[in-house]
Amino acid sequence: MKKILCLLAALSLLLCSCGKYNEPDPAALMDELCFIEGLEDMTEASADDVAFLFDIDLDTAEEYSVRYNSNGGYADMIAIFKMNGAEDAEAAKQALSDYKDARYEDFKGYAPLEAKKIEDGQVLVYGRYALLLIVGNIDTAVSCADTEFTE
Repeated sequence: MKKILCLLAALSLLLCSCGKYNEPDPAALMDELCFIEGLEDMTEASADDVAFLFDIDLDTAEEYSVRYNSNGGYADMIAIFKMNGAEDAEAAKQALSDYKDARYEDFKGYAPLEAKKIEDGQVLVYGRYALLLIVGNIDTAVSCADTEFTE
């Protein structure tokens, strides 16, 4: 009986420690996502670009990396924000979702394949990180992000 109680105690400690996400470097994660998606024509957004594109107070972001396809006819975009806290990540999630919705409206009338890519895109939150993934193979990108944050 004593061994069972010790085993249960050890398992409960192990499970309690699994709730925290890894915290990868946004630039390194960006490079990995672009590589696995085969995105070579991606432009790094400047701070002014980021402020223009998203309604995110950059003072609440510890780090960020945003890249978009430099050819205006394509919707590919990856945005990774490492926020100061989980509350800031939730606010960033809403801003990224709003951007995604607006971007869909921009593309739906003239580029249906790109509009579908946006529609299938994902906004993800991992602890204090908020990500926007608009890529050709969303399942691969989400799997990559899941792996980076949970290993």
